[in-house]
Amino acid sequence: MDVKITNVYNAYNVYNNNIGSIKTDKTDKTAKKDSISISAQAEEYQAAHKALAKTPDIREEKTAALAAKVAANSYNIDADAIAARMLTGWEI
Repeated sequence: MDVKITNVYNAYNVYNNNIGSIKTDKTDKTAKKDSISISAQAEEYQAAHKALAKTPDIREEKTAALAAKVAANSYNIDADAIAARMLTGWEI
């Protein structure tokens, strides 16, 4: 059985020839800097986001008042008022 290695060498030579023809542009010595610009709307959004981050998630005075009513057993739920507010905007 004869195995011809010439095809392997031919493929290797084609590969090397192609690698040599690929050029990288290293002559450009000036460094290009990235830059971004933020719109006025984005700046407003960013300011609002920072202000919101500073506010507490829980309103302590409201929760303390509700906790006191629940503890004193004087917290009453008005089901009719809740239902009326749920149906606001719906035409039934």
